[in-house]
Amino acid sequence: MSRAKQALFYAGTAALVLGAVELASFLFVRLRGERFTFFEPAGYTIDPAELPNLRRAFDPELGWQERYPTEFGERPRPADYPTSLLAAFGDSYTHCDQVDDDETWPAYLAAAIDRNVFNFGSGGYGTDQAYLRFLRDYPRVRTPLVSLGLIPENINRVVSVYRKFYYPRTGIPATKPRFVLERSGLRLIENPIQSSADLDRLRDPGFVARLGRYDHWYNPGGLPLRAFPFSAIWFNRCFRRELVGHLEHSISDIDPQPWAQLWRQPDARRLMFALLDRFEAQARNYGAIPIFVVLARKSEVRYRVVTGRHPEQLATLTAYLRRRGYNLFDAAQALASEAGSPKRLDRFYNNHLSARGNQLVAEHLRRYLDSRGWLATTP
Repeated sequence: MSRAKQALFYAGTAALVLGAVELASFLFVRLRGERFTFFEPAGYTIDPAELPNLRRAFDPELGWQERYPTEFGERPRPADYPTSLLAAFGDSYTHCDQVDDDETWPAYLAAAIDRNVFNFGSGGYGTDQAYLRFLRDYPRVRTPLVSLGLIPENINRVVSVYRKFYYPRTGIPATKPRFVLERSGLRLIENPIQSSADLDRLRDPGFVARLGRYDHWYNPGGLPLRAFPFSAIWFNRCFRRELVGHLEHSISDIDPQPWAQLWRQPDARRLMFALLDRFEAQARNYGAIPIFVVLARKSEVRYRVVTGRHPEQLATLTAYLRRRGYNLFDAAQALASEAGSPKRLDRFYNNHLSARGNQLVAEHLRRYLDSRGWLATTP
């Protein structure tokens, strides 16, 4: 075979291989692409069918809020007691998604101590939103104790302005306020949507793109395009990281980017710590005893059961709270001590904590409060 024919043969073979790779990549994106994140601003807009639910939950200060017909807007309590002890703020692990009102850890704790425990948790909240709700609602209840509940994943939420950037398939396609940390301290960036009528603007790709200015998750690190050449996705660092994440983790609205390592990033870590410091100081200013209730996903508690220590992100969070001398209730450690084996953890969790998991958190929290004398000395 002449050199010319050899060159033609190799070129043709290469073209066929590249064509096959491109076709396979196209089919992969077409059939499985919805599981992955691509950079497409139009895809971050909302469907008109989502607007009614958004309007019902809309809150100009907080972004969204659970709506309950209770005295303070807290989650309904199964019993009312003559005195009150604790107001709990936080995300869905404080709200206790996926269980009934009488199966939350605040409800179990209230029944154990015969005092009111108010549940101000809200699904999807970042620690910044939980803090803002504390500022707004705590002065109306003025309980002797006040808690801020959080899981390590919450650091991902405090650098977010629009949840669809963080997780395009989120069940909460809404905007939120956030803080930025400057030399002078924390500065609040208000919720970019201030009226329910303006929620329609989330249908505008131009408006949505402008939300990315203060959002860490707006095309972080160069997301892949859903366009030719489709084979380029295999060379994209974000895509490969997400592919491995899908293989190793269960991706959901609770934990959409478990491979993210913001606890290793100084700017995000300092922002999170500044929010914790601010909550501690403001609670003290109100005359309350602040408590940090650190909860965890099942995978994090499983790691503790297997290794005897917290995973990195949970260890970083709890170490900071201990170093600062803050009141820390480590629910992850408590659940791990109850589990004994990874298999038994299935009883403590659904996606969030199960009724049994919440009951165990309440039992250990009651012991924690009693060990510090707060059950005996508070009215």
